[in-house]
Order: sequence, then C-alpha cells, then structure tokens
Amino acid sequence: MDNIQKIKDRCYKDYLQHVSKIYSDVTNKSNIEIKKNLEKLKDNFYLIYPFYFLTHFNDVNEDDVYELTLCGNLFLTYLLKLDTFLDKQAHTDSLIQLCQIHELAIIRLAKLFPSSSIFWKYFNRYSSAYFNGIEMERRVNEQNNITYTYKDFIKITVAQCSFAKCSTAGLVSLSKNKNEVLALENSQDEFHIGLQILDDIQDWKVDYKNNKKSYLLSKVFSNVKFSEKLQHVEDKENTLGKYIFMSDVAIDLLEEAYKRFLNSKKAVCKYNINLWNNLIDKYCVKTINLKQNFILNKELFIQKHKSNKKFKVTKHIDKSDNYPEVIQKGVNYLLSERDNNYLESEHIMLLPSSEIKKVEDGGMIVRGNIFQRTIIVEAYLDIEKRINNLFENNIIREDIESIIDLKFTNTRGGWSYFPEYNYLPPDTDDLAQVLRILTISRYLEINDFLEECIELVLQHNSNNDGTIKTWILDPFDKSNKQKKLLEAKKNFWGDYTGKDVEVTSNFLHALLLYNGEKYEENINKGIFPIRSAQNNDGSWSSIWYWGQYYGTYNAIRYLSSLNNNEDFNNTRSFLVSNQNNDGGWGYRESDPLNTAFVLLTFDLFKTLGIDFPENIIENGKMFLINNQKKEGSWESVPFIRMRMGSNNLSYKSKIVTTAYVLRALSKTKW
Repeated sequence: MDNIQKIKDRCYKDYLQHVSKIYSDVTNKSNIEIKKNLEKLKDNFYLIYPFYFLTHFNDVNEDDVYELTLCGNLFLTYLLKLDTFLDKQAHTDSLIQLCQIHELAIIRLAKLFPSSSIFWKYFNRYSSAYFNGIEMERRVNEQNNITYTYKDFIKITVAQCSFAKCSTAGLVSLSKNKNEVLALENSQDEFHIGLQILDDIQDWKVDYKNNKKSYLLSKVFSNVKFSEKLQHVEDKENTLGKYIFMSDVAIDLLEEAYKRFLNSKKAVCKYNINLWNNLIDKYCVKTINLKQNFILNKELFIQKHKSNKKFKVTKHIDKSDNYPEVIQKGVNYLLSERDNNYLESEHIMLLPSSEIKKVEDGGMIVRGNIFQRTIIVEAYLDIEKRINNLFENNIIREDIESIIDLKFTNTRGGWSYFPEYNYLPPDTDDLAQVLRILTISRYLEINDFLEECIELVLQHNSNNDGTIKTWILDPFDKSNKQKKLLEAKKNFWGDYTGKDVEVTSNFLHALLLYNGEKYEENINKGIFPIRSAQNNDGSWSSIWYWGQYYGTYNAIRYLSSLNNNEDFNNTRSFLVSNQNNDGGWGYRESDPLNTAFVLLTFDLFKTLGIDFPENIIENGKMFLINNQKKEGSWESVPFIRMRMGSNNLSYKSKIVTTAYVLRALSKTKW
C-alpha cells in the first residue's frame, strides 16, 4: 500500500476531477459554499476511509479500493449538502447538485458491484437506517416535549454513521472474506458514538444557538434548578458555558467517549488494521487531553475564586524619567500578580496518582510554580541592576525565601517542579535556576545550602560525555519514597540518559557563576556535547521547551561565558534571517516570549563583540513595546512541554512571558 500522503493526494485528486463538471454549472454564490466543503474534505479522515481497513483484506485490488473511496467521498458530499438542504440553508442550486452527485456515485458503484453482489444488501440496509436516523433527529428537535435520552442518542448516532459502513461492506464484497462485517460494524458504531460525544462538547454553543438538541445539552437541562435559573439570567450563553465547565457533565461524557473508543479497538483486536487503530488512538489522546483541560481549568477557576487572601499588598513603582513607561507598566503587572502569590504562573496538571498508574486510570491534580518564581526573581534582579533601588528592600528577599522554603527536606537533590507530588524527583533545571538567583542576589552562603545537591548531580546524575541528567536521584537512599521516584521516572517521566541540552547548559552556566574555578573541569566537559547538539542552521533544540529559541539562548549563555573564542556566526545568521517583518521572532508568527529569548541572545553577542545590524535589536524592541497589553503584561505563549508517554502537554503563562520580556528590554537602549 502507498504511503498515507500519496493515498490522500490521489483520493483528493480523483474526487476533484469527478465533481468539477457538476460544480462548473452552478452559480458563483454556490461555488463559495462548495469550496468550503472541498477544503473540509481535504483534511477529513473520511477522505481515505476504506484504506483504514484495507490491510485486513489483502486480496482486494487497490484500484478498486480507490474507486470505492471516490464513491464514498461523493456520498459524503451528497449527505453534507442534503443536511444543509434539509436545514433550509441551501442555495437553490443545491437540489440539482444533490441529484447529480447522488447519480454519479450510484453509477460508479454499479460498475464496481454487480446487481448480484452482497454489497447492495448492506447498502440498502444502511441507507434505510440513515434516513430513519434523520427522521428521528428531526422529530426530537421539532418537539419540545420529547426528552432526548441516551438511548435516543445512541440510536441516532449509529444510524447517521450508517453510510460510512458502506466502505467496509464494499471491502467485504470485493474480498473472499465474507464473514467480517459484524465486528467491523460494531467497531465503527462505537467509534462514531465517541466521535459524536466529542462533537457535542466542542459544538455546544452552535447547537444552543440553533436550538438543536444534543445529549450534552439534554443532560444539562435535566437539572431543573439550573434550567429555571437560566430563564432569569440575561447572559444565558455565558451562564450555560460556566455550568458545563464547572459541573461534571462534560467530564462524565468524555469518560464515556473514551470507553467507546476503547470498545471500538476491542471489537477488531484480532484484525490487522493498524491504520484504523492509529486513528482510534488519536481520538483517545484527544479525549484524554480534553478531559484533563476541563479538570484543570475547573481547578484553576476554583483556586482563583475561593479566596481573596493577598500575599502582600506590594507598593507599585511610579513613573520616572529613569526608565520607560513600558518597564514601569510591566513591573507593576508582576507586582500586582505578586499580591496573588503569582497564581497565574502556576502550572496545574492532572498526573497519575501512583508510580504505576496512567492518568486515564485515575489521576490527581498537582500544581507548582517554583521554576516560574525563579524566572520572576531573575527579572527583578536584572531590572534592579539597571535601575538601582527600584524595588522595596523586602520584595526580592521575600520571594527568594518563598522558594527556599520549598526545598525538599527528606530527599536529597533540592527542588521538584511539583513539590507536593510524590512521584516527581528533584530536577537539575530547578536546581540551576535557584543556584543562579542565589549567586546573583548573594542572599545566603550557598556552600552550606546547595553544595550537597551540586555534588549529588555531578557524581551520580551526570553522564560520561559531560551532559547532566534531568532527574536527580540518590543512589544511597533506600527509602520507599526513592523507590517510588525511580519507578515513576521509568514508567511515565521517561528513563532519559540526560541528553537534554537546555538542562545541561542551564546548570553548567549557573555552576560557573557560583564557583567556576572549583568546578572548572565539570563546566568545560560540557562544551563538546553542547556544541555537538547544535543544529545545522545554527540553533539548538530543546526537549522540555517549545521551539528553538529558548534552547539557543541557553546554549549561547553557557558557551559565551567560557571565553574560549567560540564561533557563533551560524547562530547569528540563524537569528537574523528568522526575524519577521514585524520585528519579532516566533514559530510561524512572532510572539513576545521567543522575541525576548532572541534579544537576550543578542545581548550575549554584544559582550563578545559580535557585530550585527543595530536595527535588528530596535525592531525587536519595538515589537515588544507595541504588543504590551493595557495591564502591563504580554500574552502567554507555549513555553514548557512535558512528555507523558506519547503526549506532549503544554504550559504557558502571561507572568513568565512578561518576566522574560522585561529582562530583554532591561538590556536594550532606552
């Protein structure tokens, strides 16, 4: 079988070729609608639907499968237009098109399957089921007194996916294996039930506006008290959204969707159809992620509203000729968030509740912002280096103390990203951040406080090539907690060898700031692996962070501090050539976080005497100034990514973006 992209390209090309004549006869107004439908099909998994099952029918001619796929796409277009027509939203040309598309599909199916073929038995049954489902849905939507039960939902959903099953019926008819239909039907029914639940959750606003019943909305309105309350509020849509968001209705349905997807795989577990299983897996992951988002957003909402207790009413800085307004507004935003314990910066996740479980088997909500607090403190320190006595004396001290208080006391290694989570070891990245701010601030004597952690990293959590491992584990600790950390690390954090360039360069740079002479051998040992990890374009990629600019900044910060005549011309070229027309940098489009990383990197180049056009910095600075929000912040941008199995979970924060932007601006000309 051809690779997937080739199959998609051929199927789409075949489809366009056969519908172009029909579309050429319609008005321009209809053509707009048609183009939208064509684009939808191009990215739709139905485009190659029979191919998901083809590997189980290895005796079927592939050209026949392409023909079956073409007919399926014609029928999909027919059904979409029929749905629009029945909703009385179609143009007058639609009825003509309906007939033409349907006729074309039937003619081609008749050539593929003779009248004696078993295919037509299934086709007639599926056709009857589909239109019965349409009638059931119409009756439910038109009569307010009819309750939309879960049984009704299942009947309608299974009926309306009937035509999809013509694909597998066609494969069975073309194959010598004539007894395969039932398991394939069950698998597709379960899949489409799960899919419809996802659609109901994602499209609830559209369904509500159009007065279209869905099982989700039916569940919501079964709560009599809430239904009565909704009648008396002005902003009904927002109130309804909050209820769906805050109650467990959507979460329960997502659990049901996940079960249905698993049932879909189970129904065909003995079949050789990896492509179909991969599609189901994709929606399993989507369902799990959506469920996690609901749970985490609900928790964040509760945290933000359950208490008005303030950390401390922090005095804001006033306007001054000593610094630009953009700095004043940004700093005051951070100080106002400080009054709320920097709550917005908290990373909240749903993680496994034991060292052997997966999230979907039962999870717990964890939170932390130690790493984020170190970023904020470093921003304060950078700004204060430029503007003396800007902050009240206790601000930085108190923030540092709040970080120190979260150091592990019963496990060696320092700090964990989620300090209250028992299955996450201390990590080198957090240790590096703390080491840096303590060194710069000179808040306390580090040698008594952190050197044990440093030695544990260098002696037992580093690799022979000089790279540093991400997780800090103690080989001499035989406690149950350490055993759980080891098991959890292996099962769901990843048994990494420590080739994380951004972690290694971050730690070695902090170590150099602290005591470069004492740890010179360890620091220099990282040069070769960091250099070797550089991409051909001059950048560095990251394992735990999105994009290339953070990894590049960390690598350059480490390498540039060694004074060993490093050549950074290819990195310089990479950064200069990737500046966008608006002055910023980012993935696909400019964003303030990645722009800040680049400006911080250029500041390092300045200290090395590397030349580059001055307008590069000025344009980047203006991008940041022009994109500051009224409250003084900058938008949240995906920053940290955490791998859980095959999933990448993302974290972003306005506070973190703002801290990095302020650091970058503090190093530019005012």
